[in-house]
Amino acid sequence: MIPNCLNLRRAISGYRNPNSSGRPEPYTSFNQMGTLNNPLQLVSDGDEMDLDDEWALLRRLLIDNTSQWFLDRLDEPYPPLGAWVADNAQIAQTWEDQSKSLKRSVHLLQPERLLMTIHEHESAHICDTENNLVTFVWRHFCPDQSYIDSVLKSTAEARSTLLLVGDATGIDFSSSPDPGLASAMVTFWDLCRIWLPVEIISDIQSRCAYTNHPSNKQRPPSGCVSKNHSSAIVRGSQSPTWKVSWILNQTFNSHHGGSFYLSDYGLRVEAASNTLIAWKSSNAHGFGLFDLDQCRKGLLQSGLTIGSLKGLLANFQAS
Repeated sequence: MIPNCLNLRRAISGYRNPNSSGRPEPYTSFNQMGTLNNPLQLVSDGDEMDLDDEWALLRRLLIDNTSQWFLDRLDEPYPPLGAWVADNAQIAQTWEDQSKSLKRSVHLLQPERLLMTIHEHESAHICDTENNLVTFVWRHFCPDQSYIDSVLKSTAEARSTLLLVGDATGIDFSSSPDPGLASAMVTFWDLCRIWLPVEIISDIQSRCAYTNHPSNKQRPPSGCVSKNHSSAIVRGSQSPTWKVSWILNQTFNSHHGGSFYLSDYGLRVEAASNTLIAWKSSNAHGFGLFDLDQCRKGLLQSGLTIGSLKGLLANFQAS
């Protein structure tokens, strides 16, 4: 079920028109329309729109009111393939004694080599030079904080730091499903189908159809629940092309790690609570290391990810 606050007259969080720097500023509250027109005011009183048309209009306005950026594809990915990324020297230092267990090198980020950083208060959609969408970042993804809190309670009770859930996970993973997590994944998928660009949803739904699930439009093919999850930079080759991750909560600031990297485009997305990130899994990508000292204090990042089971397992094993 979609949270109650997602009705048509409040369902666009949006962003103000870009400021002088070309970057968007988030609204201070979900139902504050600011400089963005109420999309329902664009229709005259005598006109009628069906529900699908209204959602399409809302989706179009959301996309049009996030900053669009074009990035060249790098000749060599940065951060490099196979590396665990430390955002700063402090994080690298906390992992120095653990580097052997990672089985890969810890790479200290050189920010000047990045083409772009999307900061923790910014939303954006990034395209390549041929205007093909490569990633979509949306802050304040779900406006219902009480719902997020209920999902966080379920993730806190999860039995592992990377838990696979969903229809395609197989008997070993679904023999004792958590109703709260299962409900969270369905709602996450509902929100994605409402808001994300059609090409992303169509791609993921094609994977659902491939699994021949009778309710493929309602349920994601599979997903995972993660807590303080980092991954080395990897390049996937599995279907679906797109993956979608929702950072539910982060109890420490972005300087303590957990950034998302799209290395083929030299892009860093700073982590923040209630953030959705969609990306093509065939592009080199990964999640940066966390400051171990902060993790030992009990500070936490948790989230949900939608993708194919094969791809989720492959990325976990590669990490």
